[in-house]
Amino acid sequence: MEQLSPIDASFIYMDGNNQPMHISGLNIYDPSTIPADRLNENGVLSHKEILRTFEKTLPKIPAMRKRLIRVPADLDHPYWADDPDFSLEFHVRHIALPKPGDWRQLCIQVARLHARPLDTNRPLWEHYVIEGLDNIPGIPKGCFAIFSKIHHALVDGASGSDFIGATHTLRPEDPPYEVEDTWTPKPLPTTPEVLLKSYLDTVTNPMKLVESVSKVTKTITRFGQSIATGKYQRPPKKAVTRFSGGLSPNRVFDARVFPLKVIKQISKASNATVNDVLVTITSGAARKYLLGKGELLDDRLTAIIPMNIRSEAEKGANGNQVATLSSEIGCHIEDPIERLAFVHGAIQSQKEFTNALGAREIIDSIGTAPAALMSLGMRAAVMSGSSEMNALVPGNMTITNVPGPQIPLHFCGAKMVAMFGGGCILTGAGLFIILLSYNGMISMSVTSDRAMMPDPDVFADYLQESYDELVRATLGEDALVALDPNQTETAFEVPLAKLPRTQVAVKAKAAPKKKAVRKATAQKVAQKTAKKTAPKKSVAKKIATRKTTLKKVKAKKASPKKAAASKVATLKKKMNP
Repeated sequence: MEQLSPIDASFIYMDGNNQPMHISGLNIYDPSTIPADRLNENGVLSHKEILRTFEKTLPKIPAMRKRLIRVPADLDHPYWADDPDFSLEFHVRHIALPKPGDWRQLCIQVARLHARPLDTNRPLWEHYVIEGLDNIPGIPKGCFAIFSKIHHALVDGASGSDFIGATHTLRPEDPPYEVEDTWTPKPLPTTPEVLLKSYLDTVTNPMKLVESVSKVTKTITRFGQSIATGKYQRPPKKAVTRFSGGLSPNRVFDARVFPLKVIKQISKASNATVNDVLVTITSGAARKYLLGKGELLDDRLTAIIPMNIRSEAEKGANGNQVATLSSEIGCHIEDPIERLAFVHGAIQSQKEFTNALGAREIIDSIGTAPAALMSLGMRAAVMSGSSEMNALVPGNMTITNVPGPQIPLHFCGAKMVAMFGGGCILTGAGLFIILLSYNGMISMSVTSDRAMMPDPDVFADYLQESYDELVRATLGEDALVALDPNQTETAFEVPLAKLPRTQVAVKAKAAPKKKAVRKATAQKVAQKTAKKTAPKKSVAKKIATRKTTLKKVKAKKASPKKAAASKVATLKKKMNP
């Protein structure tokens, strides 16, 4: 048996019918690249071939054949043990969308599957092969998807990529890398055996506690000194929004996709990180959505942003090695450049604060709490409803950025043409947005509670609008042009039901202007980040000035060249007040 770490166990304790703690992935594949020798007599990829591919994965990821063993009364953290009744057919299922098989139907099906808790009496993962994707614009008929659910106790965003690597190849003709399967399941432990092992672990726990007390004491001391000296700011107080209440058992899902190259260009132009840019786009969409509901508050919204703290030695290991920071995301700021500058400064400040406290020490100190106390406290908070859990959850939403492979991958020879993700929403933070990059594109996937967000397609459209606005503000209006479907190097091969109305294809002749805009944008972000104590009225004045300037620009009907030059000059002034 292998015992779960305290942080992995916490995801088990928080699990419930209305709050299932699994993460998910949705990959779409084009079967036209499958070699003929992998097709059946009818010329299609059979379910048996899919099962054979997954079967070859099992020896490479032992956790796929382990089930959860809980200690009676949660006197200690749970264990992983071999499942002697493991059945691959239970975990890999085959379904199809009804006609017409469009994007909306796929999102609804994904939301329904995601809402169902995993069976804790079996290994905590499921895969669904979904056929019938025949009416989604931009993808060929005959494509299929694989929707995967894996409990968060097994993986985090970084370790989840190991599951992708184990089942995919770089070329369609390559067979999966095989490992000799010598697995022989051990009998499940009896209750007395589990209790005895827990007792022995408890006996040694005081020594662990003594070892951790000094680390925790140092952390608290650093925390007090940092706040007292004003070097770092406290984590922000969260606002109360429609995403702050209790959860229902129902979920919604939607997504949009953007070119990663353009996101990086915005990052370079502003001297902000790629993550800053993505969070800014997300916060812009959240602002628009709440405004549309008439619910945008004066309080500043915050996001839980996971940080991967996995060391080189821990790469490839299952479980979670992740810390979280809570940062304001600028939903109260309309101007996209102002918001980007705010996000950059806020996240950087919270990163420095978390690093100064010691993210690893904070995670390690969780293990000093008795398992029964952790389990009781978390289950009580979940069952009690929104008020208690809302106080424990340090953000209004979760935004996580997971870098993916930037080369095409293949499953059973079929090329993966799109990759999306789904998250576990929490009572108190009922919106989860996962930013997942793959092969030159980046998807922004939205998971929420149906009662909180009955119209996920509206939020997804706002993601597109927020992206468009940020591109205009940082790269210029001319950067938004109609996407040429023949430009396969920039075209998204698997768009969505509501295709992005515009995509970015920066013209080569505009390079000098881009360079000037990049310099000006970077200067503005740097100035905004440095002036943390600037009066609020100066920001309001700049926003008002910008609105006036934009009205004047719109009023002028100049020639294309003169209009472009005017916009560049205006943008420079706006970014360097």
